[in-house]
Amino acid sequence: MSLQPEFGRSASVELTMTKFDGTDPIDLGPLFIQISFMESITSPELRGSIVIQDSVGLFQDYFQGEERINLKLATSNRTPIDLDFYVYAAQQMKTNDQLTTYTYSLDIVSLESYNALVSSVSRYFKDNISDVAKGVYSEEFNSTLPLQTSPTTGTNEFIVPGHDLYGTMAFLARRAFNSEFQPSMFSFFQTNKGYYFYNISQMIKEKREAPRFVYQYRPDTLVDPDLSTFFNMHLFEVDKIGNTLDDLKSGSYFSSVLDYDLTTGRFITRDSKDVIDTIEFMDPSAVQIGSAAFKKEFIEDESHATFVKTYDSDREDHLSEMYGPRILNLSLLGEINARATIWGNVDLEAGDLFTVDVDAAVGVSDKSRKQNKMNGNYLISTITHIITTQEYKMNLGLLKDSFNGSL
Repeated sequence: MSLQPEFGRSASVELTMTKFDGTDPIDLGPLFIQISFMESITSPELRGSIVIQDSVGLFQDYFQGEERINLKLATSNRTPIDLDFYVYAAQQMKTNDQLTTYTYSLDIVSLESYNALVSSVSRYFKDNISDVAKGVYSEEFNSTLPLQTSPTTGTNEFIVPGHDLYGTMAFLARRAFNSEFQPSMFSFFQTNKGYYFYNISQMIKEKREAPRFVYQYRPDTLVDPDLSTFFNMHLFEVDKIGNTLDDLKSGSYFSSVLDYDLTTGRFITRDSKDVIDTIEFMDPSAVQIGSAAFKKEFIEDESHATFVKTYDSDREDHLSEMYGPRILNLSLLGEINARATIWGNVDLEAGDLFTVDVDAAVGVSDKSRKQNKMNGNYLISTITHIITTQEYKMNLGLLKDSFNGSL
């Protein structure tokens, strides 16, 4: 099911600066030229910059350093993004010839980072990792933003050896394990909605089962914010292309270098052309796979192109069982790296799935085949929000597991 947000070219922006203690607020709304900040599934904080232009001396008289900034950002009647930042640096970029108008760039980071980098944890724990993460967050982070967590398996006994708060959460993420969702790849990160201490495999499975946005790429169509073209991407480019079939042929997963004959549905050794019925993977935790099961998983089942498989007792021949958790994680997450530019959509956050529908060229050509293989679900790994007085756009970093055939 696809989602249909309210659409619009621009965003409603409220930008307020206060002293570090929250006092003496001033409205930066009339002064800002551009706001940009980035979120990532690998980063515990948001970072960005704000460019302002001051012709009345308001900022010059006010700014002393270590100010706080609150940003409220909304599109139409959607729930607004509400974020607090800390100004850790400011530079005067330019001034006009009459020395009456000054342009400044303010470097901003999540407000929580100020406390996270000066506080530390030196404690003994004997508890469930997820519960420890929730406790550290509630007791130490001093944040009003919510934390969403994935369950972890078992009770762990360990000492956090004096890490700062971000280092502590990264330490916990490395130790976290969930036997139901493999591979257990936990990450602590911040989005525009709050914080996550989450198993990325579980997140992908949950997002795949939920409604999500479907975006088209029609380069010849004007990208204006009306109902018909709001979901037309301004840009869609694939920067890195990997492919499971190519990896199988390269010998990445097993000792023999194989071809897969699409006509007969059999594995054939590259050198001797011997027919192989079953692959024995080099990883000792990986289950053998026969050619029939391979055909079903990679050739006939288009769900392979919808993203990394997670454990499900009702299905057979899972990638997590074939390759083992570590090989699955390293080989499939990020086989395809792409980037897209879209109109700002406050319903999106890093960690969401993003469905792409690329326009196929007319007729049969290499171009049309390539474009069709770009379709499907991508994991949003990064979002860079860019807000000006005229428009609101997002630059997305996208990850995908594989195409069904090489490009």
